[in-house]
Amino acid sequence: MANLSPKQLDYCHAYVKCRGNVSQAAKASDYTVRYAFDLMQKPEVQDKIVELQLQAAEAAGVDAAEVIGETKALAFSDITDILTIGPDGGLVLRGNLEDLPREVRITIKSIEVKETATKVRGSDDEEMVRRTVKITLHDKIDPLKLLAIYTSAVVGGKPGSPPEGDEGAWTGVQILPPPNRSKETTQ
Repeated sequence: MANLSPKQLDYCHAYVKCRGNVSQAAKASDYTVRYAFDLMQKPEVQDKIVELQLQAAEAAGVDAAEVIGETKALAFSDITDILTIGPDGGLVLRGNLEDLPREVRITIKSIEVKETATKVRGSDDEEMVRRTVKITLHDKIDPLKLLAIYTSAVVGGKPGSPPEGDEGAWTGVQILPPPNRSKETTQ
């Protein structure tokens, strides 16, 4: 790996600290945004950023496969993994919530239960309780965007490259692919 200047090294650290925001990293390291995007094209800068990201992930106890797995579960969530239509035409939970696979459970953002009591017609003291359950899933758009960025980086996109005509405003998260290394890793 070519040596990076102290300022370039500061940029790499800022990029990781700013969670892949090129504009913020440029500002933090006293570069112009345009130069920072140019800097992102240098293999030695990309390698250093990947190294720093891996160090940060290792320190946090997270690996890329876990992040991609969680993101994929959110991006491709399907309400029919949680609910089905019962014999009476109503929605029915597919078993107990805790029995659902983890990758299905994590897609649930919230569950709200509302009970409403109403008097039964013709009775003075009998009530009927109606329970309404609202299940909200996490939004799928952001996880889909992250996977699109990751897959474009893996299949030949240019990490750190702004979309056409949006050089100054682009602040998308960048997930750089691991560099091709010849050594094997063991788990």
